[in-house]
Amino acid sequence: MKLLVIDGPAIVRRVWEASSEDGPGRSHTVLRHCLQSFRKILHAHNPSHALVLFDGAAGGWRAQIHPAYGRHTLAPEMHSALPELLLMLQDEGLMYCRQDDAEVMDLAATVVTRWLGSARGEAVLATNQRILHSLIASGALVWDHFGQQMRDAAWVEQKWGVRPEQVPAWLALVGDSGEGVPGVPKIGAKTAARLLQAYGDIDGVLNGAGILPDATGQALRRARAELELSCRLMQLKTDLVLGLTWNQLRLAQFAHGATVPGYGE
Repeated sequence: MKLLVIDGPAIVRRVWEASSEDGPGRSHTVLRHCLQSFRKILHAHNPSHALVLFDGAAGGWRAQIHPAYGRHTLAPEMHSALPELLLMLQDEGLMYCRQDDAEVMDLAATVVTRWLGSARGEAVLATNQRILHSLIASGALVWDHFGQQMRDAAWVEQKWGVRPEQVPAWLALVGDSGEGVPGVPKIGAKTAARLLQAYGDIDGVLNGAGILPDATGQALRRARAELELSCRLMQLKTDLVLGLTWNQLRLAQFAHGATVPGYGE
C-alpha cells in the first residue's frame, strides 16, 4: 500500500504565481489548473490512500509563542476560492483535512509518522516545504511535482549538506525572515551545514562552536535565545487528532480491499 499526502497550499500558490491571467476570472482558472495538478500527482504515484492538507485559518501554536511568525499565505482571491476547491476535491473522491489551529507541516508529520510507524507501506509527500524533508529520516519520500523529481536522503545531503533528521536544526540556525523564524544572524546555509556536520545537533553546536572565541562562537552566544526559539518553531508535532480513519483515505479503486484499521478509530 502507498499513502500520498499532498501539500494543498504549495500547489495552489505555485499555480497562482504561474498564472498570467488578470481579472475576476483568474481564481477560477487557477482552480481548474490546481485540480489538474492533483490529478497528475495521483496518476504519477497511484496510491492506495491519499490526503490533501490545508493550513487552518488561525495562526496556530507557533504564532502564539512568537507573534512575528507567519507562513506564506494564499493570495486573497484564492483564499476566498478555497471552499470551492474543497468541494472539487470531494467530487474527485479525494479526502482533505483542514483544522483552524493547525499547519500543513504538523498535519503532514502526524499522518506520515503514524502511517510509517505502523508499517502500512510507502509514504510520499508532495510538497516544497523544507521542514517536511526531515520526514525522509522516518522513511518517507518527498515529491517535487513541478520539478518532477523524487527527493530522498541523498538529495537532502547533496542539496543542503545535512542529513534529513538534521533539517529542523539546520533551519533553526539559518532562520527565515519571510516566515518570522529568527535563526542566528551571520550564519548562512553553508556555515549551518558545516556546524551540524561537525557537532551533530544544536546542543553539540552550542557546546562546541558556541564556546569558541571566533565570530561564529560570538554569533551563537549572542543569539542563543533566538536560536532556542527557532528550534521550538521548527519542531514538528506528530500528535494531532485528525478525526480520520485510514479507510476514509482509501481511494475508490482500492475501496474493496482488505479493511485497514484507522488511526482515528
